[in-house]
Amino acid sequence: MSMDYIRRTYGVPVKRGMQVRVKAFDGWTDGRITSASHYVVVAPDKWPNARIRCHPTDESVIQYPEISPTTGGDDHE
Repeated sequence: MSMDYIRRTYGVPVKRGMQVRVKAFDGWTDGRITSASHYVVVAPDKWPNARIRCHPTDESVIQYPEISPTTGGDDHE
């Protein structure tokens, strides 16, 4: 599965290097999309050597344009 496949199939505008917020081990964390296989792979800023795999339609991945500056994305929980 490639980024193009994910964009066409799921309608999710993912791009390599895109800044996102993901639900991780201890709550929400910021990171960047590094790749896609069957999942979108995110490298969290807090843990540079870790990778978090999320399904393309999983609500635990939030792209920055959708995050409200007042709530920081907490309204998506």
